[in-house]
Amino acid sequence: MRNMLSAIFFSVLLMSSSAYAAHDQDCHERHHRHDCHENCPFDGGCFIGVRPNADATQPGIIDQFIFDPDGTVYFNQSNALVFPNTTGTFAPSIGTWKVEDCHVIATVVGFAAAPVALEGGGTDLNVSNYQRATFKFKIINKHTLRAVQRVFRDFSFDEDPLCDEGTVVLNSFAQFDLRKVKVKECDLNVF
Repeated sequence: MRNMLSAIFFSVLLMSSSAYAAHDQDCHERHHRHDCHENCPFDGGCFIGVRPNADATQPGIIDQFIFDPDGTVYFNQSNALVFPNTTGTFAPSIGTWKVEDCHVIATVVGFAAAPVALEGGGTDLNVSNYQRATFKFKIINKHTLRAVQRVFRDFSFDEDPLCDEGTVVLNSFAQFDLRKVKVKECDLNVF
């Protein structure tokens, strides 16, 4: 009986130490990714930032990001509909994000459209290429990110937009803040 109790005790001890080791490894991995780092809290959400326009006579461009806690990111820009038939445009993009060294790194893939002349006059839009963008944001706090770098690459239709090639069409270090969109109940009290 004593040997049986000893065997049960050691079995329970072994199972609990294995579970503790797995928990400790999980916590270590989360801490290594900075998911639970006290100085860099970030849990995703909807963020907007007004990026200065290269043409100083034009209003700023709103960059919109949705960082889903599952690692999915959605990206759009307010200038997508600025003269699309004369200058071209692009579609909203999707991708993934992660936290690394107190920065959010996000990569999204979409496509661009270029104007084409129509027979008989006028222009229309035609999908011209795939586009991938990678963004780096410094975490200021869980409600504010600061843009540090953004790189856009274009890919022809015979190229894989997830490969390491592509033509760099923008490598910008322009800094601007993105803020989390919060519920504004005060908007409901206008009447």
